[in-house]
Amino acid sequence: MTDMFAMGLDIDSGASLDDVLAKLKSLGLFCLVYTSYNHGKSGLQLKRDDVLRKLKIKSDPSLIEIQQYLREFDKSRFEEDFIARVSIKSAKKQVKAGVVIELDTPRLDKFRLIWECHELCVWLPAHAGVSRGHAWKRSANMISNWLRAANHSRTFLPPFSKLRMA
Repeated sequence: MTDMFAMGLDIDSGASLDDVLAKLKSLGLFCLVYTSYNHGKSGLQLKRDDVLRKLKIKSDPSLIEIQQYLREFDKSRFEEDFIARVSIKSAKKQVKAGVVIELDTPRLDKFRLIWECHELCVWLPAHAGVSRGHAWKRSANMISNWLRAANHSRTFLPPFSKLRMA
């Protein structure tokens, strides 16, 4: 891929929507912002077996261990202030998908930002082992760092973007 005309960030890491909007305004940036289906919900369920295996423990994890798991292993890469406010609701709960650890959490803002890339996304040429995919990801990380939402969960290409393959 050599050209990307739009790029999106899916943010569900505990970053505040209000804080990100204020940061966008202070930077003078324009983008489309919309909340996703689960915006404002609270509570998390972690697969118990995964937590125990990754933390290398055999008994119920403590709150400190759960917070360590969220920092180091969870795919959502939550913000530190979000992790600090998590508590254990149930150490073992049977659900349809298996046994989970149920957590009480603060309300989680889940939203997406979409930019036109003519000024924001500058092609970073492949060099010293940096692939094109990694270069695009690096561009998204730079933008999310500007917004203090550095732990965005993933970068995505909106379906309406025009892509030209090299």
